[in-house]
Amino acid sequence: MASETVRQKLIIVDDNPRFSAALLELFKASDLFEPIVLIGGGEEALEYFSCNEPSGIMVLDMIMPGIDGVELLHRLSVRDLLNNVVIIALSPLTNDAMMQLVQSIGVLSYYIAMPTPPEMIFNRVLDFAAGARQSGELTHGMRYINLKKSQAEGIVVKYLITLGIPAHFSGYAYLKTGIKYTVDNYGMNLGVTTHIYPEIARVHQSTPKRVERAIRNAIDTAWIKGDIEVQHKMFGYTVNDNKGKPTNKEFIAMVTDRAVMRIKRS
Repeated sequence: MASETVRQKLIIVDDNPRFSAALLELFKASDLFEPIVLIGGGEEALEYFSCNEPSGIMVLDMIMPGIDGVELLHRLSVRDLLNNVVIIALSPLTNDAMMQLVQSIGVLSYYIAMPTPPEMIFNRVLDFAAGARQSGELTHGMRYINLKKSQAEGIVVKYLITLGIPAHFSGYAYLKTGIKYTVDNYGMNLGVTTHIYPEIARVHQSTPKRVERAIRNAIDTAWIKGDIEVQHKMFGYTVNDNKGKPTNKEFIAMVTDRAVMRIKRS
């Protein structure tokens, strides 16, 4: 007899009723979450957490009137009410000050820059839920993604420039977007043609075919004009003295791995 699917608790804290309703519809249809708690603001969330056992996944709007997301996280954290909660924060503010403020609280699991479609937020929550089902519980050990990844763009840019990717090429912008996406979703089983190219195409209003060609052109140009010693150091066996080049997939994977390692050391 097949074992029954274990449903996980989901809490949505957002003051936008239309957006919350769209998320709620997606999560209900998945039949993976129960109960699903819809909360319309920070004050209501604070009251809820004070009266109920805090656990599960919380999708949290960081910009709300009254008690905003930052203040809510701070109050819940000092009362040790977030130990069993995975937090997915939504905010249009991704500047350094905001990142440092939230990071100082020490509880954030994942940060999504808004506006982001409900479907994509839904997919990120499913990723976390899948990880939780494999490990058997939701714990802070899942936090391989954290606010240190706000550093990712700067690290990725540095690597691209060092490797000689021409900044004025469209492939440069595509690589920056694609590698940032793979860093943000590190540990997930992303396919270059099924996930990465379509995501880059969506962001840049292009097509996966154009994305693939532009990236290939940027890498080809870098390997013709770039520093072979730097390329050797970075890519090892994928580069040879005859200017052998990594594939698009190898390039994205290698830079992603190095960026993640750099973030973990920082």
